[in-house]
Amino acid sequence: MHGFCLDPEQVYQLLRDDYNPRCMPLWNEADLCHKVASVCAAPNAKPRGYLLGNDVAVAPPPAASLSGFRAPPKKIVYDRGYLQEFTAELSDETIDDDYLEARSEFTCHNRSPAGFLHKIFRQGESVWVTDNLESGEGLIWTHDGRVQNLAELNHLATGHRGVWFLANPIDGAPHKIERLQSQFNPDGISFRATECVTNWRHAVLETDCAPTPLWLKTLVLLELPIVAICASGRRGPHALIRFGGSSLEQWHALLEPHREHLVRLGACEKTLTPIRLMRLANCMRAQTRRLQKLLYLAPHTDSIPIARRQVREDPLAVWERSLWQE
Repeated sequence: MHGFCLDPEQVYQLLRDDYNPRCMPLWNEADLCHKVASVCAAPNAKPRGYLLGNDVAVAPPPAASLSGFRAPPKKIVYDRGYLQEFTAELSDETIDDDYLEARSEFTCHNRSPAGFLHKIFRQGESVWVTDNLESGEGLIWTHDGRVQNLAELNHLATGHRGVWFLANPIDGAPHKIERLQSQFNPDGISFRATECVTNWRHAVLETDCAPTPLWLKTLVLLELPIVAICASGRRGPHALIRFGGSSLEQWHALLEPHREHLVRLGACEKTLTPIRLMRLANCMRAQTRRLQKLLYLAPHTDSIPIARRQVREDPLAVWERSLWQE
């Protein structure tokens, strides 16, 4: 902030969009704001803008620009009562695999990991897939069009602690990013940073606090375009939401009106980032010996809640009716 003559808002956006996605665990909004505020108040022995070079004239910032930046007065937190009130209309309903399967656009049964990705991504798009959250190692899967070998990721279905994919498509090229340089990555090579993303279409919803039955009821009542729901193999299921942003800034702008509502319902605020990894469907999570089971799949969905959708006719009934017509 001081050396490069940035204002607090610019520093906050850099922390939130570029640095925070690489932190484990992620910083929440209040902590990021507190960090910026503390830098605003810190004394500096060197002149403002000293890292810009001697030939750059730097005007001092308005006093209000630094002193006016404060952390949010109230942190948004999970509210069990708010969750129960939101899901009250389904208090007598059981939301399970059969309920979600019946309302899916496509069946979830026996769909391979690559077959799942083939439905939610578009021809020519590349997807980052990994079985190790703590490293940059992974592979790139590319949607080749209507005719493709959908068994090509089956080697990831078993034998791994977990398998994830980046929620938004990437260009598939290695990027040298200075801020990512470290002892273990001296060139700062990455396939999954914000610079790699080609479409800001998706967001991931996950929870560590909401009970799974209530979380599933929340997902089927949300007025958001839910593309897929996948069991995490441990806590509450993950949901893939389509926002359709054309840029990083628009992605944040589209999410912001929903942020407080989602966090109060139990969504993890730290995971609301456009470069979030989601559990890859129908891979076994060896850590818990449970399947990351695909529960719901609707690539062409809209904002009508799942609970308001018509039940899809059983394919067997369609087949039997065709026989009678013959």
